Amino acid sequence: MSGIPGAVIGGLTSAERQRLKELERENRELRRSNDILRQASAYFAKAEFDRLWKNDATAG
Repeated sequence: MSGIPGAVIGGLTSAERQRLKELERENRELRRSNDILRQASAYFAKAEFDRLWKNDATAG
């Protein structure tokens, strides 16, 4: 029955199950990308803060 297009298993059709798998994969990729961007943002913010702090320390 699972090989029949449009067959309902567990309340979802095979097309719906496939779409759900695609959306879950996309969700994982987006979460991973967001985490990378969050870490990069923190890294560059710290570098900028350190640069400004160093400039203030040498100016005073």
